[in-house]
Amino acid sequence: MSFTSLRQRAGGGGGRGSLLGSGREVGKPQRRSFLLIVGALGLIFALLLLYVGFNAANSIPGKSYFYLNGEFEEADNIAETYQIRKGAELVGQVSSFRVEDGKSIVELQLNGDQRGEILSDTTLRVRPRSPIGVRFIELTPGTEGEPLEEGAIIRAAQTESTVPLDEALSALDRKARDGFGVFLKEAGKGFAGRGQDLNATLAQGPQTLDDLESVAGAVNERNGAFSRFIRSTEGAAAAAEPVREQIATGFDPEARALRPFSDAGDALQETLVEAPPTLASVRNDLAASDPLVRETRLLAQAAEPTLEQAEPALRNTADLLEDSRPPLRDLDSTLRLAERAVTPTLGLLDTVDPVLPNIDEALKDALPIVDELAPRGCDYTRFFENWQSMLGFSDGDSNFIRFELIPTEESTGAGGESGAENGGEARTPTFSNAYPEPCEAGSGTEPTR
Repeated sequence: MSFTSLRQRAGGGGGRGSLLGSGREVGKPQRRSFLLIVGALGLIFALLLLYVGFNAANSIPGKSYFYLNGEFEEADNIAETYQIRKGAELVGQVSSFRVEDGKSIVELQLNGDQRGEILSDTTLRVRPRSPIGVRFIELTPGTEGEPLEEGAIIRAAQTESTVPLDEALSALDRKARDGFGVFLKEAGKGFAGRGQDLNATLAQGPQTLDDLESVAGAVNERNGAFSRFIRSTEGAAAAAEPVREQIATGFDPEARALRPFSDAGDALQETLVEAPPTLASVRNDLAASDPLVRETRLLAQAAEPTLEQAEPALRNTADLLEDSRPPLRDLDSTLRLAERAVTPTLGLLDTVDPVLPNIDEALKDALPIVDELAPRGCDYTRFFENWQSMLGFSDGDSNFIRFELIPTEESTGAGGESGAENGGEARTPTFSNAYPEPCEAGSGTEPTR
């Protein structure tokens, strides 16, 4: 394919052709209308960028905002675009401000995501961002109020402003400002490395300042009291200068002692909250214990004579203990001798222990016999008395045993009705019961010969 045919295809034919079908020959300038349109579009885009850049400090197109108003007793140091922060988070800026009824009304331009998050008990506070006069508004969200609507106002009762540092310093003369500068320089040396402790102190600062305000008011009521206080403070500081390091380290034990109370601050607060009702309950319980206290007092009065006699009794007891030392010493020797017998005794008990079950069984078997013989003590007595009587017969040269044969019904057939029928004499047997009850034999309850 030749170069001429390729150029004709690209240009759509013709001797000189066109550039990519645009209808404009190569080397021919653009049309005037096209250049005007491009210039107009560029100018509009530049104006749009200028407008966005000019208003970027107030609002960004396409971004939603939520507007509220804050009422301040004094907000003369607040300007437009000053930041609004919620904690460490930037949530908006000041869009405008005006004065109504002697109070400053500041319009708050908040990010759209804050809509519905700001409650009616929210508080506002003007705080310094730097010592040179830049301020910001600190927004502290509420916890118990109702969500605020667009354009709602947060009243002055929920807002406050801090005194700017430059205004506070303007109340001091040149000498006082120079002294304050020296103070800040030396304080920087003292606070070096104590950032955590300083933060904890600053957290307690508002309450301390409130208390200090009441003290300062009492001091200012007396003419010249404050100047004398400053002079005395200067003297105290000069006296403490040589030992400032020792003073700084001297509070370390107290700080360690108080740290558990700081760490358990929530629990301590709960305890203090519960203390009043608890003390009221204790007071009621103490009233109920009054009868016991009265009875205790009466008991103490009744025991007083006894306690008066307790002193000589305790003295006699002390004398007794003093006299008992020799017997106790002898008892110690006895216990030592007894200690020697412990081991043999334990050996004997170990030897006897296996036999004890057999002895126990033998005693259990003997219990029925003992139960039967125990009530017959009088029978044993008569038995031995009869033996004594029987052995008591003697001819003077020797002893002999006397036996007396006593016939019974079974051996002679005598006695009762059968003897009378045979013409014999009716006889009463000596014993009618071969197994009498205990102490019955020979007691007169059985017939005898």
